[in-house]
Amino acid sequence: MVKVMKIREFISKIKRKAFATYEYNENFTNLNENQGILLENLAEINLSLISNRMILNSISKNTKELTIIKPKILFLVNNINAWHAIGGLVDELSRVDEVDVIVASINKRFPGQSSYDGEPLVHYFLVEQCVHHIRLGMQDSYQALDILVSISPDVIFRQSQWDADYPPAFSSDNLNFTKLAIIPYGISNIIKNASYTGDIKDSAVDSPYHRKSWRTYCSSEYVKHNAITNGSMDGRQFKVVGHPKIEYLLSVKPSWPFGTDGNNRILWSPHHSVTKGWSDFGMFPLVWRDMLALAQSEKEIDFVFCPHPALVTQLTGDMSPIPDGEYETFITTWDGLDNCHSYYGAEYAEICSACNLIITDGISMLMECQFLQKDIIFMEREGHADFNDIGEILSSGFYYVTDVAGVEELINKYLSGVIPSLKSKQIENIEKLFPARNAVINITNDILSTLNIT
Repeated sequence: MVKVMKIREFISKIKRKAFATYEYNENFTNLNENQGILLENLAEINLSLISNRMILNSISKNTKELTIIKPKILFLVNNINAWHAIGGLVDELSRVDEVDVIVASINKRFPGQSSYDGEPLVHYFLVEQCVHHIRLGMQDSYQALDILVSISPDVIFRQSQWDADYPPAFSSDNLNFTKLAIIPYGISNIIKNASYTGDIKDSAVDSPYHRKSWRTYCSSEYVKHNAITNGSMDGRQFKVVGHPKIEYLLSVKPSWPFGTDGNNRILWSPHHSVTKGWSDFGMFPLVWRDMLALAQSEKEIDFVFCPHPALVTQLTGDMSPIPDGEYETFITTWDGLDNCHSYYGAEYAEICSACNLIITDGISMLMECQFLQKDIIFMEREGHADFNDIGEILSSGFYYVTDVAGVEELINKYLSGVIPSLKSKQIENIEKLFPARNAVINITNDILSTLNIT
């Protein structure tokens, strides 16, 4: 506005000086004197023109700078095992010239941990994935928050709704200075989730983060219906787009990095909920000795131990439900067997895809392996949280046992062809529950539309 006023003053000044020059020409007969005055005025006008040109250039530059500022989309990454829920979206948005994508590696705290750590592992993983990123692993997380505020992102994606998994500066309260979004790390919750604080009925759809989020992208109408029924916001922030992990699972290629070949292959994936009072699916403390014995007796089968990442922190933390050293004894013995292997990385679906059979006590593996069309033995713990409507439908796609003796019997029957595969039922379940596809494109279009980018 100040610069515009200066232009107006300049034009008015030109008019006054032009009129003054005219009066000089009329009132003075001395040509040399009039020429001098005219040259003087012209010189002043020229200086004013130069000044005006500088003002216009400055206005043009500032306008240009304003027009090239890109909306910023920030992804906070602290769990490499959940990368495939957001990785495709990061890639897709990075191809959009009008958007500035920023990925940040940060610390986490999983059940059983007493401090926040893990950022270096996330950093190395992102380097391997060729994902350019900034590192915000400082112990004082509020220093990282200062950086986030300075970046001033238009949208922030966090990998999970659980504030407890994040350093305090990355809580839903502290990130609430801009639009918050989430793609759930799991395709869908399949159980009646545990109650939470603050009159929350189902923390899978109504956590503090959900309540502050601008958008929660969900995989199906079943999930949105749950948010409408059990959430506090009538599901207003939920948008059905599919899930990026669906496309990943449907296209994943088998991988077997363990060097052995020719044997049948079984992956064992135990859940972290080994204590009481949460979902209560985990059976590791009850079955690890029997699983070791099973692997030792079935030497013609290759077994892969692939735990939920929070199980390891749960079993090795200060509040471990098993005696000190027991987990270390297990893993040392397991890894010492020729037919036993361990895997903890983000590409576990590739290992599953290379196996004949999956053994798990839950929870997401009961669903994800149906996308892979892998038969599943569900080792069911008594008293676990009930399945919700989605879990009830999926339950027709896996076998039930209650102990390792049942596991062994089913393995022998399955590998000998005595019991039929459930793969056709799995295909039916997936098509019924999760018909939406192209989630990455759907989410990208929604973000660009919201940010008025065409």
